[in-house]
Amino acid sequence: MKKVLIIAGGLMSLLGMLLFSSCDDKSTFIEEEEFAPYGYVVSGVETVKIVGYKGLIIDDVGKSDWQLYVPFREDFIGNEALALTRNEFSITLEKNTEQIDIETNMEPIAGEDQEIPFALGGLTQPYTYMGEQVQLLCLSPLKVTVEIVQLEVSNDPYYYEEGHLDFSLVANDSICLLQKIVPYRVAPVEFYRDYVNN
Repeated sequence: MKKVLIIAGGLMSLLGMLLFSSCDDKSTFIEEEEFAPYGYVVSGVETVKIVGYKGLIIDDVGKSDWQLYVPFREDFIGNEALALTRNEFSITLEKNTEQIDIETNMEPIAGEDQEIPFALGGLTQPYTYMGEQVQLLCLSPLKVTVEIVQLEVSNDPYYYEEGHLDFSLVANDSICLLQKIVPYRVAPVEFYRDYVNN
């Protein structure tokens, strides 16, 4: 009987050691080279998931440093309603910033196209791995959409249009990360000469 108790006690001690040693698996798993993070995916308006080997989710972190730079105001010289050649722009995710010019239907003035510029920043995500900070690229599809909202149109004494441009930075076709509004105006040279400069 004494032998059975000693053997049972020994087995329980061995089982306890095995259970407690398995708690270290998580820390050694993250420290292995093959589990290095290689990008991130957008999971919410202010959250991203860090992705590693074979698409494994390594971490959930906050991200609120998205940047969308737009003009203060856009004034166009023209005699017709403003239109954009494109209103959706896929973002190439190879660097932290990107600048894009939107072509319009407005005629060039003195050889200069009447375009609408915008820029993006905060596209990479800093992440500390094995004591070093790395910059991760976004693996989710990102795009900027631009919508023309026309508020006022007049043809007396000449064409005049006023409204705003709605810019949206969108991830995964459904998560709106940022929105900006830019007022705009379309009028002929005579309007700016007669009303704006006086």
